This record gives sequence, structure tokens and C-alpha cells, in this order.
Amino acid sequence: MSDILERLEFDQLTKLLPFQDNVLKLYTGGIIVVVQVNYFSCGGVAISIYFKHVIADAFAAAIYIKAWAAIACGASNNVVDAVFGCASIFPTQDLPLQQLWRKSFENNFSLGEAVAKRFIFDATTIATLRENFVNSPTFDKPTSFEAVTALILGAAIAAGREREDFIATNYVALIPVSLRHKMY
Repeated sequence: MSDILERLEFDQLTKLLPFQDNVLKLYTGGIIVVVQVNYFSCGGVAISIYFKHVIADAFAAAIYIKAWAAIACGASNNVVDAVFGCASIFPTQDLPLQQLWRKSFENNFSLGEAVAKRFIFDATTIATLRENFVNSPTFDKPTSFEAVTALILGAAIAAGREREDFIATNYVALIPVSLRHKMY
């Protein structure tokens, strides 16, 4: 396990996921829950779980996994009184961006073009990055997520411009998030 974490390579990481062969088939197929347990010779265990969003959102999935872990550690079977119908509490919104993202995903996504990289930023680097935006008259101080995302997207755009076949274009970053109303 330490070999995987120290020398993180996308091919090695995908072996820990239950959909390593065809993520698109998993996304569009009838599979709703997949669990893969990985055992390592050092005694470590990595469990990866895929929930189709129609079954559980991130909150419901986290509650389920927490209860499952508690039961596995010997807690009673009625560990949690979770509300799994969060959609009734936080109703989804019919946003045109959902359709745009779905069309973009279906028409342009292919595993051959997917790239995964792991970047580790320490707190000092992130603080410096955030301060660089404060010196600009047009921006407020961004969150850590906004600052790091801007850095990565800026680097990706700059790399694209270096290619011989570069054609000037507009760039759009689609980062799907839940836009449900917050109650707290």
C-alpha cells in the first residue's frame, strides 16, 4: 500500500477502483452500487465504493459508509437514524447547466484522453497563492479551492497554447457540484 501512495501512478490507482475497465459503461449502465475490497500484504485494506447518484448523494453515502464501518467494528445494527431521502429536504434544481454538462460528457468524454495527476500543496503554498489574488484590484481573497483550481486550470490552458496544433478558443471548466439549498 505504501508503494502505491508514495509512487502514485494513475494505472496503479485505478486498480483500487471497482470500475477500472470501463468507467463510461458504469456511468451509463444499470449498475447502482459497486464495492471493491483491496487487501495488501502489509495488512492494509482499501475499500472503494461507487454509488449511482440516483441511489445516494454524497451525504447519504457518507452516512451509509459510516454506519457500515461502525457495524463492522461491532456496534449494534441500529447505529444511525439517517434520512436517506435528502432530495425531499434539499430538492434539486432544474438548471440548464446540468443538461450542458451531460451533453458535453456524453459527446466528448473518452478514456483515452483522460489524465489524472496528484498535486500536493502545503498550507504555506496555498496561503501564498491566495495572497497573490488579493494584490489584484478585481478579486476578493479566494478560497483555497478557488486559488488551487485557478492555478491548475491556468497551467492547463498555458500548456494547450504551447501545442503546435493550438487554435485560439474559449475555455470552459465544468466542475459539477450540488447546488441544493443549504438549511444550516
